[in-house]
Amino acid sequence: MTRRGGSLAWGVAAAVVALLVVLLLAAGGFGSFSGQGPAGPASPAQASSAQASSAQASSAQASSARASSAARASSAAPASPAVPASPAARASFAGAAMPSTASVPGVDPASGLPTIRRAALPPEALTALALIAASGPFPYAADGATFRNLEGILPKHASGYYHEYTVVTPGSADRGARRIVTGGAGEQYWTDDHYASFRRIVP
Repeated sequence: MTRRGGSLAWGVAAAVVALLVVLLLAAGGFGSFSGQGPAGPASPAQASSAQASSAQASSAQASSARASSAARASSAAPASPAVPASPAARASFAGAAMPSTASVPGVDPASGLPTIRRAALPPEALTALALIAASGPFPYAADGATFRNLEGILPKHASGYYHEYTVVTPGSADRGARRIVTGGAGEQYWTDDHYASFRRIVP
């Protein structure tokens, strides 16, 4: 009787254990008990890390899109000349971009008249320049007279500022049409058509 009652007790205990196992498996508790069950909800720290990673990915995509747009705009825009940084370089750059009278070869910046080099003058003009430098003697009494600039071709100055000198014309019976006109500041002008046109004499 005692052995039979013990066996019955063990059988009831085994049935209870089996029932508990079935219930745990059905509820997913067994998996949690063994450490292999489905993952529970993410912790706040994990959720924050995921959000930060998502925000960084979105920012990287936006930066890449902006860089791509800037590159397309740069390639589409016409190239403009680079402007130097230093003041001296900028002045040189501006002078090259917008040439002034001073930078145009063969033009006197003070008067706007064309220039002629001494070496290009006829020999008689060089002789006249030497006499002017030595204050004579001159071949004609009228040499050194005031030139009144009635034609208005030379820069305007007070009366007495300009003086004219004859450049001898070989074979001419008179003074001819060639003159050198000097200014009070030392400037010298050449005319070979009796004041109809002038050129500034330069070294």
